Amino acid sequence: MIKKYFAMTIIAASVSLAACSDDDDDDGLDPVDPGPIAVTAEGTAYDLIAASADHTTLLSMIDTAGLDATLDAEAATFTVFAPNDTAFANYDAAVAAGVATTEDDTDDLTPLADFTEAQVSRILMNHVVSGSVETLEDAAVLNTLAAADDSVDPALVAQTLTASISAEGVTSVMAIGGEAVAVDATMVGTEVDAVEQDIVHSVGAILMPSDLPSAEEVIVDPVDPGNGEGGEVATGAFATLVGSDYTTAVAALDAAYGAGTFDNAAWTLFLPSDAVLAAAEPAVASLTSAEIDGHLHTTALDEAALAAVVDGSGTILSASSTATPATIAITTDADGNTLVGGFTVTYLGTVAADDEAATSGGAQVYAIDGILPAAE
Repeated sequence: MIKKYFAMTIIAASVSLAACSDDDDDDGLDPVDPGPIAVTAEGTAYDLIAASADHTTLLSMIDTAGLDATLDAEAATFTVFAPNDTAFANYDAAVAAGVATTEDDTDDLTPLADFTEAQVSRILMNHVVSGSVETLEDAAVLNTLAAADDSVDPALVAQTLTASISAEGVTSVMAIGGEAVAVDATMVGTEVDAVEQDIVHSVGAILMPSDLPSAEEVIVDPVDPGNGEGGEVATGAFATLVGSDYTTAVAALDAAYGAGTFDNAAWTLFLPSDAVLAAAEPAVASLTSAEIDGHLHTTALDEAALAAVVDGSGTILSASSTATPATIAITTDADGNTLVGGFTVTYLGTVAADDEAATSGGAQVYAIDGILPAAE
């Protein structure tokens, strides 16, 4: 098969930002680092990045990767650590010079055009955190949207960023296995409909995840959940996979996260059908952001992986774009079927991001015969 590549992509340049000072100031005082410059502007994380003259390369990559709808969703809240144009220019220069990214690297850097769509998406996701994090605390650990993802590559693990504050007051953030990268400015979006502001922290280097999907094809076959129906792989939109019986849930997902988000995002979705919602007491005509969060889990779990949770923690956490995650219990019934929150689930299938069935990520989708608790 022909692999699809992005013409533009990113990888860690691991370029350290050093604060320079002049010890010969006339006033005899040591200069004081003013810290990140805070800017408040209208709009979402996407709007903030689009309005910045220093983040044009990142904006292009977000658009190309199809993540613009995610970061432009007014009902969701995100914090983005945004590499500026200098970060990309430094990487290009390092590629041309054949410079290794860290002391442990001996190979030349990979050219920008040689990364797959799934690799680009994971790198971008490693710069995004759910929720509004304007002030970074020393040693704080932030979970990024670059989650463990068996649907793309079983070797992938969940990624985090760790914040630090130097003795001079410089705030930095570091990816797993990476170097500290200083935050040089902070942009704060305006509050929209009581949803917290999106935050964009500008950084001068790329926050590379510690792993990337294999460049080789990884075929993920749909799994029969044992509930009498096998899953299938749908090309394009997950709405195509679920069909016309889930219009309320699909509309709520689009409103909360942006249309098309789950065509590429490797999450697990538990979708109540229109009939299930209508049968509720009282009947549910729509779902709030917190309610739809209660039906999402940020790691892609096929039926086998979901069933394996029973022998581990027995629980998973729901998503949380604007609230605290809900705990979802995973159990089995007397017939050995997996229950989610006490409800029967039927595996609908895997959303494929392109024609190469499920090799580029996408969501694991289940029908559920009840309504899970909203995120608190």
